[in-house]
Amino acid sequence: MLKQSIELIEKALRENRKCSTGLAVQQKVYGVQRSDDVHNAEILACIYADDPIFGYWYGHIFRHPKKEHTLVSAVTWSTKLVNAQSSRLLVDRFRYWVIDRLEYEPCLSQHDGDVYAETNNFSEATQALCRMVEKFALELRHPQSDDKGEHHADLRILSAYGLEGRFDEHGAWNPPPMPNPLILVKNPRESS
Repeated sequence: MLKQSIELIEKALRENRKCSTGLAVQQKVYGVQRSDDVHNAEILACIYADDPIFGYWYGHIFRHPKKEHTLVSAVTWSTKLVNAQSSRLLVDRFRYWVIDRLEYEPCLSQHDGDVYAETNNFSEATQALCRMVEKFALELRHPQSDDKGEHHADLRILSAYGLEGRFDEHGAWNPPPMPNPLILVKNPRESS
């Protein structure tokens, strides 16, 4: 099911010319299976990447952390370009920057389902994200755009990603996820 979902979302990305990632970033969809349960998977796609002033726009499917048996499909805007050497590390880094470090903003929406949807199974979550990708246009999602028409910030993403961040026992940010052979350690002189 994960492979089929990835293929459907990649097709939606290819068919919308307004979904652009430029030359340096691949327009590809990545998925990771979190357990044996087919509905416990996560998908991440870079929908739009251009100059950093516009931020980076991602499509994300994941389990809602507070609602049992609920999957979230969302378009997410962040100032962080996430990169990694594997799908799992890419998704883990995205979660780190967006959920742990709160580097995201709610997107503008004109209609219900433009940037956020909750569903009960992975197939419906995939279809919801495909519809979001098919309708994506930066000028409709970016808060500093002049041509938004009727719009509002869809704040439902706040309940899924949170507003608190994740800190260590000393109130500092944890280091970002690293590839297995690399470990980021804190400089002992910094902690004195």
